[in-house]
This record gives sequence, structure tokens and C-alpha cells, in this order.
Amino acid sequence: MRNVALKVMNERFAGAPNSRKRFIEEARAMAAVHHDNVATIFEVGERAGTPFMAMEMLRGKTLAATRKAGPRWSAPEIIKLAVEVSRGLAAAHAVGIIHRDIKPANLWIEEPSGRVKILDFGLALAGFGVDHLTIGGTIIGTPGYLAPEQARNEPLDDRTDLYSLGVVMYELCAGELPLLSNTVVGQLIAILAHEPPPIKDLNPQAPEPLTRLIHQLLSKEPRHRPRSANQLERMLMEASRAIESERQPALQIVTSPTAVGPAETRSTKATDRADPVATRPSVKVPLPWALSAAALVVVVPLLGWMLFADPRRAAVETPPHELGAITMPARPVLAATLKPLTLTEVSAGSMTVERGEAARFRMGLTNRAEAPASDPRQIHADAAVAAQVVCYLKQPGQLPRKAPAFPKRLTPAQLPSPGETADVEMQFITANLPRETFEIIFELQSPAGAKLGSVSTELTIIENLREDDLLGFEFLRTHAGRGADTYVRRGAKQVFGSKPAIQVQRQAGRVEEHAYLRFDLQKCPVPVAEIDRAVLLLTVHDGGFSGRSILNAYGVPESLAGEWEENGPQSLRFDAAPSRDGVERLTFLGQVAIDNGKGNMNHQQDGVRIVGANLDDFLRSHTGPLATIVLARENAGDKPTRFSAKEGKPDQAPALALRRRLSPAPR
Repeated sequence: MRNVALKVMNERFAGAPNSRKRFIEEARAMAAVHHDNVATIFEVGERAGTPFMAMEMLRGKTLAATRKAGPRWSAPEIIKLAVEVSRGLAAAHAVGIIHRDIKPANLWIEEPSGRVKILDFGLALAGFGVDHLTIGGTIIGTPGYLAPEQARNEPLDDRTDLYSLGVVMYELCAGELPLLSNTVVGQLIAILAHEPPPIKDLNPQAPEPLTRLIHQLLSKEPRHRPRSANQLERMLMEASRAIESERQPALQIVTSPTAVGPAETRSTKATDRADPVATRPSVKVPLPWALSAAALVVVVPLLGWMLFADPRRAAVETPPHELGAITMPARPVLAATLKPLTLTEVSAGSMTVERGEAARFRMGLTNRAEAPASDPRQIHADAAVAAQVVCYLKQPGQLPRKAPAFPKRLTPAQLPSPGETADVEMQFITANLPRETFEIIFELQSPAGAKLGSVSTELTIIENLREDDLLGFEFLRTHAGRGADTYVRRGAKQVFGSKPAIQVQRQAGRVEEHAYLRFDLQKCPVPVAEIDRAVLLLTVHDGGFSGRSILNAYGVPESLAGEWEENGPQSLRFDAAPSRDGVERLTFLGQVAIDNGKGNMNHQQDGVRIVGANLDDFLRSHTGPLATIVLARENAGDKPTRFSAKEGKPDQAPALALRRRLSPAPR
């Protein structure tokens, strides 16, 4: 048994398809990240039309609630929190997910451990562009924590989350937000045009290494921030060490003016006893050693001045960690140093996909460096990102635009060795793309966006009748005219035509059930010969198998259909049914997988769809007045899979959705 927390969508928004989709995508985004500093999602589902997700039970409170106990945190506390958030973000960024809404309300402080967990990846849409769930370029995020690129509605990357984390750190350190306005418009203007007040003006006790790093995170341009969450973690640890070193007392050499001679034996004055140095036992030093020590006091500072007066010697002989905040910057990644890298043609990928499905592509990246001195792997070994591949879409007669995919950022270790080729894979969701053929351009770039080369291929987006709205379709249900629905069971003598549900079952050696659907084509709202596309629609009935069912649909040839009835003398039984000897001699129409875990699909009207060219052809070529379709389950299970029948709710009876061709079929 495991205790979980259930997050359920507000009923006011559950009826909106976009809201449900966003909720599900939040859960999937969170479930894709497995890290101690990210809240764990165990299950995503839907119950009675309301989406939910089961996540780990957390004890404690959000950072927003914790802050009410005090306006400011100490520097070590801020750094500890930022390090843990950085680690969680690094795990998310590694799988291509940007959170987009880091704020105190989305950071959970566990009790009693104090560990930080990142919550609510509601805006973190894996593989989607910024407009995927917005309308007209609407900005998403929480205004006080928006990065400038979010306010400008520009493409985002990992550094967007680092800006928001910088706002959180500023708030903890200074006691207020860096930029704040009473209106959303004013807030956006402030983020774009104003600089935050120096933290030192609000909190003079704040240590310089920490305030300097926070202000770097709040840079208007992403390129001026740390390159990645991993680099930020390293910078936080360096700031922590610098703060600690500032607290340690400096080493001092203190000399006493005590004279040499008989006066050494005089008693110590009461006023001298308060000086810890003066109270130490006196030591008699012979004159030659005293002179040597005096000379050393003069020579050592002089030697130090001579050493550090030469900046070249200081740079060579002084370890970097002893230079405080001075660090040697990494060599910039320029297009000139990446010239040995080239993209080769797309070797595999999706040339045709249904809208809403993922388009996946794989191409080659070759390293043509001839010596270590020209090898980008070696030149930029210390860089967080050495190169990137950016995907563009081009429609006929239009300029290329970025695809709804995050750039594929490549670390030096991910680059191929000289003379070798590595595979680069990219994918994006096609939900917002129109149905047409695109030119897909993959461009190899430097981290700053300089073009190095490109390859291209084509992608055709077709309609997705499994998910799209069935606009322009007419419906024919089994209760129309001489339509019928029933099921048959091997070895059973009774008939099941009067049941409110039909069912299919497969249980090796014991039970086998097939469902039969009959549609009266004379009642068809679309002439059979003019059918363009057809969709078989079913509604899951409660009381059945709650797992994953694989359902196959078969068309019964007119010669085998016969004049069967649900009840009466010609009622259909298994031993006389067309599928009694197997479904091999029937026409395969299509397949669908149904995941009804915990009954989340029960009574979702027409929630199961079977589509395919075979179904279209079967109906178009049918000449008789009645068309019979058989349903059979491919996988075994302990319970039957059940669907609503016409004897139950008429509007949930099995149906054919039919669309007429725009032009007559050629003869």
C-alpha cells in the first residue's frame, strides 16, 4: 500500500478540452522527470470525465507558505535551496522540459528533511512551442517571475528557468520582488525595461558573492546568465566557499614592542593583561635570532610585493580558487571552431503522420576534424553546450518558421569523435499544424545561433480521425431502421440481444465472446458509394475489464451475414455465427487499444474510435442493405470488455460516423 496525493482538475474547467489536455500534459511532463528534487507522479487518469493524477504524498509546505514566518533567509539557506532547485531543473532540462513557472508556490519544502521538491510542471510542455496551449501568442507564466524572453514571447530555453529562480533568490534575500507593478502591463514593461534595485540597498548584510550571482541570473539577455542548471549549481558552491572564506579571520603577524634586556623580567601591568597577546608567556630570544626575525618581517612583504607586482607571475602561480571571484572564462563557442561538424541527410523518420501524433526524425552528425587542435570536442571540452540543431517548417510560398520543438543541444561529449558519425534524433508534436506537406529543415548552429549547415526532408500531416472533431460527419447508429447489436458466447445456448451492453471476451480455454453490430445502410445519411471516410464509434460501459484491451473489428461478407436477429427464431448464437470458426475469413477493418484503468473511460460517449482505409472500402463496396461488423478482443483478461448497446442509452449505441466525398468518385 502506498499513500498518495490526488490532484483533481477543477470541475469548472474539466469540461473544456484544452484545459483537460493541459492538465494531462502537466502530469505527463512531471512523470517524465525522475529526481529527488521533483515531485513524483505515479499515475495519470480520468474518472467520470474529470482528469486526475496521483503523486507522492509530501509533508511540509510550499516556499510561499514558509516565507510568511520571516521575510528574509540567511545566505546558506538561500544557497542550499537554490542548489536543490538547480538539480531538479537539470534533470528536467536533460529530457527537454522547461518548467516556465518557477515561483515560491511551486517549490515544496519537505519536513523534517528540508529537501526542496519542484511542483506543477503545468507550463512545462515537453517538445511543444510556447504557443501550444495559448491563443494569439498569449504569454504564459506568473508575471512577477517571468523572464524577459517570456514577456517578449520569444523562444525559451533552460536559462528561462534560471531567471525565475534568480527572482526567488532575490525575494528571499531582499524581502521583496526585484520588479513589481500593480498591473500586468506595468509588470511586463518593468521586466523588459527596468533594472532591479541592488540587493545591498535593501539588505546591507547580504554577502557580495551571493548578490553578484543573483543579479547575474536576472540579466535581461539569456546569454549573460549561467549556461545551464549544472553550471549554476557549481557557481552556487563557489559563492558558498567565498562567503565562508570571508568569515574566517585573516592571518595576522603581531609583534610586541618588548625591549631586550633586564626589562624583560619586569612584571606585566594590569592594563596589559586584557591583551591576549600580552598575556602570553614571554620568550627570551637571543639577539642574532631577533635581528633575523626583524629582517624577515621586512623581506617577506617586499618579496610579496615583488611577486604580485608582476601580473604574469601572479596569473601563473596563484591557484584560481585563491583569486576570489576572478575566474578564467571558458573559450567562447564560435562558428569558426565548429566548422568540422556537418549534418548528413535524414536517414529515418516520419514522412506522413496524423495530426496530433509525434513526428520523429533521425539524421547524422559527422566530425571531420583532422587533428586534435581542430576537434570541437577538445576545443570546447569545458563548454556546457557545444552545438545545437534547430528545426524549421516551411510551407509552400512562405518563409521558414521554427517547428514546435526545443533545439537539440549537444554537449562536447555528445559530439562524435573525429572521422565518426553520430545519430541525432529530434521529434515534435503536430497538434497545431494544418493538414498539408511541409519542408522540414534541420539546421546545425552554434549555441549563439550562427548557421553551420542544414539538411531537409518532407513531412505530410494528415487528419487524425481518432482525435479530431468529427465536423461534417453524419451518424448512423444501430437503433436506426433494421440495425441491431448483440453478442455471442461459445457454448452458450441463450441469446443476449436484450442486454443494455454488448461485450467481447477472450479467456484461453474457457470463454470466448464476440460482439455483432448491424447497420441499416438504407437509413444511411450518406450514399454508400460517396463515402469518403468512416469511423466506427463505441461507448465503454461500466462493469467490464478495467485494464488495457486490444479490440479488432471485422467486416462480414454479405454471403456470410445471413438474416440474423437479436431475439426470436433467427436470433444469433455462437454455433451459427460467421466467427464460430475464427475470424480469418472475415475482412479486417481496424484495431484500437482501450486503456480503461479504474473505469476512467466509462460512459464517455463515442470515446472509442476505429478508423482505417479497410473500413472505408468495406462500406463503399457494400451492395446489400445491411452491413454486419464483428468485434473481437485480441488479448486475454479476467473480465469482458463492455460497450453500450441500443437497449441502454440510445445516444451511446454503436455508430458509424460517415463523411461524404466533396466530388463524385471517378468511374
